[in-house]
Amino acid sequence: MGRLDFQDELRYPYLSPFNNKMCLVSFAMNEVHMFPIGIQGGFSDEVKEREYSRFQRAIDGLKIGETRSVNNWNILTGALNSGTLGNFFVTINGTLTGVSNEDGSVGWKFEGSLQMNDFWDFDPDPNGTRRPPLAERLVRIANRYLKGTPFWIHSVPMNVSQTSSQPTFNNSVTPTVISNRVGSGVSDESKTGEVSGSLKPQ
Repeated sequence: MGRLDFQDELRYPYLSPFNNKMCLVSFAMNEVHMFPIGIQGGFSDEVKEREYSRFQRAIDGLKIGETRSVNNWNILTGALNSGTLGNFFVTINGTLTGVSNEDGSVGWKFEGSLQMNDFWDFDPDPNGTRRPPLAERLVRIANRYLKGTPFWIHSVPMNVSQTSSQPTFNNSVTPTVISNRVGSGVSDESKTGEVSGSLKPQ
């Protein structure tokens, strides 16, 4: 199976036809350079309203000291490191707890875990609108010339937390786009580094 020209050897196993199952350990999760998100979602317009409505329902009427469970919430985000994952879902589990803000109002605190899930299948977008033009061209090339079987990629759970005063999870970092070599010099073309996965939760 051929390889696209990615910058980092860590990405090569993602293209192996022998990896029908793959689990990302913590250092590999860091290499994805996940776009910063919070429990309220908001990465993509196509699911933003649904994610935010779910969050609002979860905190509606929450009292100080009250705890509510968050079970298997799928939240859309994306990889900024080209050749790792694409746009993908994370699965969130944990608890929302009502807390007192400094002004005496009721706020919230989330503590739990995040797990990455992406389906690698190099699926061309028939409308050509889901990816930046360069990423879509790479997907179409891979779909035509790289022979293999699509597979799920999962990660180990990562501990995360967030409060009502924080826009994203505590482990979020400033977004940094890392392009593949064929995209060098045109990094402004990409919102994320996607060249692979489907937009579907597991």
